[in-house]
Amino acid sequence: MKVLMVHARYRRPGGEDVSVATEARALAALGVEVDLWTLPAETVAGPAAFARAAWNRAAVAELVRRVRQRRPDVIHVQNFFPGLSPAVHRAAARLGIPVAQSVRNWRLVCPAATRFRAGQVCDACVERPLAWPALGRPCWRGQRGATAAAALALGLSGLIGTWGRVARFICPSRAVADALPAGWPKAVVPNMVDPAPAAAGPGAAAVVYAGRLTQEKGVGCLAEAWRRHPLPPLDVYGEGPMESALAGVPGITLHGRRDHGQVLEAMAAARAVVVPSLWPEPFGRAAIEALACGTPVVATAAGALPELIEDGLTGHVVPADDPHALARAVQATGGSGQRQAARTAFERRFAAPVVAPRLVEVYRSCLP
Repeated sequence: MKVLMVHARYRRPGGEDVSVATEARALAALGVEVDLWTLPAETVAGPAAFARAAWNRAAVAELVRRVRQRRPDVIHVQNFFPGLSPAVHRAAARLGIPVAQSVRNWRLVCPAATRFRAGQVCDACVERPLAWPALGRPCWRGQRGATAAAALALGLSGLIGTWGRVARFICPSRAVADALPAGWPKAVVPNMVDPAPAAAGPGAAAVVYAGRLTQEKGVGCLAEAWRRHPLPPLDVYGEGPMESALAGVPGITLHGRRDHGQVLEAMAAARAVVVPSLWPEPFGRAAIEALACGTPVVATAAGALPELIEDGLTGHVVPADDPHALARAVQATGGSGQRQAARTAFERRFAAPVVAPRLVEVYRSCLP
């Protein structure tokens, strides 16, 4: 089988980029011929950015060239916004090539792709053909103009029937699948992680947080938990506008952005990994990376996170934005039984050799 995999990078590297690279490697290991076309991060701003997000002629031309050269059986579009545009879906339809579209964020139902605004979950635009409630609001990148451009570009795509040309929407969780329109053809395939040796021993005393330092990631709740409770040391890996909320809190050490391998090493040595999200996480890659290391997870009941963690077995699931519940769970996490259960759950559900064949089956289901 031949697959043309297309991915437009965001301005800041993130978990989606890691997921795309992991899928390409895992598929190649199964003998799938993968042509990975990765677009650089979009740097255009203003009216030109809206035009490209709505209809990128250059991307269409390159897609046509690659299809004619490689003759893929399926086109797997990972992220299309803003650098690629939904024009590629229509071009693929004209060429007679089925398209599978990954849905790793909330972009198709929310212009900001977060379903989070003004400190709380926001579903004002979900199930609307045009996200008109977002018009005039600074939902995306804190800019009204950028938000309006995203809403209009996606609304135009729906109006001209772009999403009806997608053979399968690949969702990493049931939470994502349930948020998409009922009539769309969906397949739930979790994000995958390359297997690695699990950490030996009971783990160190420290707890690890790895991710963006933003409000929706629950950084404020994290700071409050460590400020008000006697907890193990917390090592924080990541950058973002809420770094100041953690600076100076007793027991918290800020390491900034580090190499992905270094972060995994810290996870493997940790007592627990904490994922205190407030927004409805579409998946939660940090959680399964922790499980891969044999490290239990303390996560909030936000979005897909309860699908990943078996409460009391591979970690604990607590209410969102409750620093006291978060602290109690951290104190109760880290025994050898949980570490073994975490690794076993990863091997059974999220290891790349286990998940990749499911992705191949989705491709096959797209074929005529």
